[in-house]
Amino acid sequence: MDSDPGRLSQWEFRVSCQELIRHSDVIGDGWAWRGGDEEGFLAKTRWEEVNPCDEASQLSMAAVALSQSLRFDHHVVYSASFAVPVLYTAACRQDGSPLSLEELRSRIPKSLRDSVTDSLTPQEHPLLGCPCFWLHPCRTSAVMRSMMSHIRREGYVAAWLSVIGPHVGLSLPISYAASVLGPAPSITGPSPPDLASSSDSPAPSSCIPAPLLLGSAPSSDSPAPSLLGPAPSSDSPTPLHS
Repeated sequence: MDSDPGRLSQWEFRVSCQELIRHSDVIGDGWAWRGGDEEGFLAKTRWEEVNPCDEASQLSMAAVALSQSLRFDHHVVYSASFAVPVLYTAACRQDGSPLSLEELRSRIPKSLRDSVTDSLTPQEHPLLGCPCFWLHPCRTSAVMRSMMSHIRREGYVAAWLSVIGPHVGLSLPISYAASVLGPAPSITGPSPPDLASSSDSPAPSSCIPAPLLLGSAPSSDSPAPSLLGPAPSSDSPTPLHS
């Protein structure tokens, strides 16, 4: 197991995902495990209503006419290269037409938008082979290293999502904080949990935008969390489909 507290082994990643799924099942937050134990990932699908009067959305009127709903697929995949979780996102309208990179960026809170200019880029899904968007993980371990004295190892993924999720419009309900806060020894046990057997949860009727688990929610004057780093750009992808 890596001695760096900002990094996770694949076994620790799976245990931390199970911890998040357990709480998600209780509150109906919609997170579930997809695929097998060895090459699976954490997944959630959420919907957003489009406000035609919202100039910040930058969606064309023709696109708004096609559909008033947007679908976002969020997948958390373990990176063996970086030894950290990585968030992949795909977005499309209700008719299946994909959002461009600029349209996705326009959905991000203004206080965080500048921080994803270089780090939110198209990238192929490492397990499904589908094109989507990702947030580059080059600074994840450094940021998480500074947080781990305040959280349990089992809460790593939830704490990490509370920092990186808002950069793609994804918030965690504040109740996750109870399962994250408080130092604890590194995860131990004879074997990882059987994530593939976890039951799916229905998507919530509403998602409560919560502050970061270890701090206040960013405001328009607040600096963006320094989790993100630049990554190469390419053409906009098409969305994932479940």
